[in-house]
Amino acid sequence: MTETPQSGTGAEEAPRVCKRPGCSNLVPAREPGQRGRPPVFCSPECATRYHNARRYAEPQPGGPGESAGPGGREEPQAQDPLTQLTRIARQLGPLVQQVVAQYQQVAPDTV
Repeated sequence: MTETPQSGTGAEEAPRVCKRPGCSNLVPAREPGQRGRPPVFCSPECATRYHNARRYAEPQPGGPGESAGPGGREEPQAQDPLTQLTRIARQLGPLVQQVVAQYQQVAPDTV
């Protein structure tokens, strides 16, 4: 018969430091009788910050080797927000002119 050792048999766990880089807080000890994996973050906020930083640091799918998205269309590359806003502002003028021209065809007396 195989016996499984109990985790709370008098052996005190050494205090651990939070897993998030830059955080030096100690991880709270597990409560007696608590099941599951031991905590690795000092707080839920630290866990969220760690996972968000990791998610945004990883390369996105559709990178240099996978430029074509579904349907063969190329995925737009991430750009600086100011560059995107400038591009949209340049496209806005001609679009407004097209809308006004179409509206004049539909209702010439109102414009």
